[in-house]
Amino acid sequence: MRLHPTVIEQVRQRLQIVDLFEPASLRRVGGEFLTRCPWHEDRRPSLSLNPSKNLAYCHVCARGTDAIGWWMEQQGLSFQEAVLQLAERLGITAEPIDAADRDRLQQERAERKRLYALRQTQRQTFAERLWRSEGAAALAYLQGRGLTPQTIRDWQLGWNGERVMVPLNDPQGRTVAFSGRLLNHQNDQPGGAPKYRNSRNDLLYQKSQLLFGLDRAREAINRSRQAVLVEGQFDVIRLAQTGLSNVLAVSGSNLTASMLQLLQQHCRIEQLLLCFDGDAAGASAADRAIAALQPQVLSSGLDLRILSLPAGQDPAELADQFQALLDRAISWIDHRLTRASAGLDLGDPATIQRCEQELQALLKQLPAGGLRAYVLRRASALLSSDLNSTGLEAIPPAPAPATSRQLAGLPATAEANRSDNPAGSRLTGSSRGGIDHQRWAERRALRLYIHDPSQRAALQAIRYREPLLAEIQQVIETVEAMGGGGTGLRGLLMGLIQPLIGQNRRALAEAIAALCRPPEEVLRVIRANPLGELEGALQLLKRGPEPEGAEAQTTAPCSTSDS
Repeated sequence: MRLHPTVIEQVRQRLQIVDLFEPASLRRVGGEFLTRCPWHEDRRPSLSLNPSKNLAYCHVCARGTDAIGWWMEQQGLSFQEAVLQLAERLGITAEPIDAADRDRLQQERAERKRLYALRQTQRQTFAERLWRSEGAAALAYLQGRGLTPQTIRDWQLGWNGERVMVPLNDPQGRTVAFSGRLLNHQNDQPGGAPKYRNSRNDLLYQKSQLLFGLDRAREAINRSRQAVLVEGQFDVIRLAQTGLSNVLAVSGSNLTASMLQLLQQHCRIEQLLLCFDGDAAGASAADRAIAALQPQVLSSGLDLRILSLPAGQDPAELADQFQALLDRAISWIDHRLTRASAGLDLGDPATIQRCEQELQALLKQLPAGGLRAYVLRRASALLSSDLNSTGLEAIPPAPAPATSRQLAGLPATAEANRSDNPAGSRLTGSSRGGIDHQRWAERRALRLYIHDPSQRAALQAIRYREPLLAEIQQVIETVEAMGGGGTGLRGLLMGLIQPLIGQNRRALAEAIAALCRPPEEVLRVIRANPLGELEGALQLLKRGPEPEGAEAQTTAPCSTSDS
């Protein structure tokens, strides 16, 4: 469903970001308001709200967003969901573009409203039954797992007459489904009822897209930048009871890439620790999880770590010493190396061959860089031979995991690559006129402005002819007016990309992404010779556009910074 653009524009114009905060939490300073920042552990109010610009910006962690983006992040909503909620709050009729979409939207709204009300009623009923005499056995079971009465009430656990019922909540804390556990489950009974049974998928619930505990753990994850993923819901509850609040679990599904996307959508996360049983089944589960997440880990730089628990024990049983165990987690690449070398006997050709095959498969998945070099060194040590004799170094690296556009959630296209490299366009046989040449020079100048604060004074007077670059300049001026300049400018601009995409301002988002995440070789040139970059950009801009159809003779000396 596509919302009508006028709806989005009405919301954007009428929504005031200060209205999304509790008045008591705000302190007025001049024409702005200060409050505590939710993106880091903020002891002194450092989040600045600018009513005239309708922006929020933190002076400490250099992160910011607009009003719609703020609501998206704080409520864990997609752009469409946020606009619909805010439109209703503002009394704006949210009309889709198509009549068919409008009818479907009305039907879905009615069904969602019915399901939310039903789940709330069910949750309350199950909780009440647990504390009656009929729930005595279930209550004893929960307390036998180390849960206190207060924890049981806090997590709204219940009883349906057959199973202990665990509410499954969405990131906003609304109950969307249930997971039920049998009290007396016999694993060896053929055809018996499953130990766990989850609600069926519906409009509110898709089991492959839900992380248990995310609604409660989000704040702790944002503070620590770390999330811990365990296998069981009761592990999450027991660990939360001991004070570990950044713990999550999957519910009735294997860990998937979409779950990591969900986590990254709602939390600022730098490290993800996966906890598995220390037996063969746990090792296999870790292998599957790594395989599912590896592309995103390589592209995002997420620190993925694996913790194998002592055999026969789960996190809940180790709750009091769990934090110490987390410190023993190893990186995902070391886990794969350990698995590849398991059972290796340098006196047994069969185990050597198996190890080499595992290492070859791993190397084929790694792009050139430090991680691949680390694996090659470890492989040489494991096989007690030099790299040339193993042949592993000859395995071609995988392509780079993602471009700057892909990392920002944008499509990587050949045209996008050519648009930032006039020299490259000549190689493909396309001609470029003076307007493209001027655009390239402007892009080079604005990119330098973003990445090197020391050159900004010399670049401030530039007025960009390219409309997108001129719009980015306006965004930068707004950010700087709120105190968001300095070394934090790039990070703040990156934080605006996803909200801009959600607001159907994809072209602006793509342009910002390309400037903020240029190829590594471009960054090396900027770092090594920023003054040369400045002089080159200013010279090209001073010369102005070439006549239409003329060869860009000045391309060659500058191509090293855009190759």
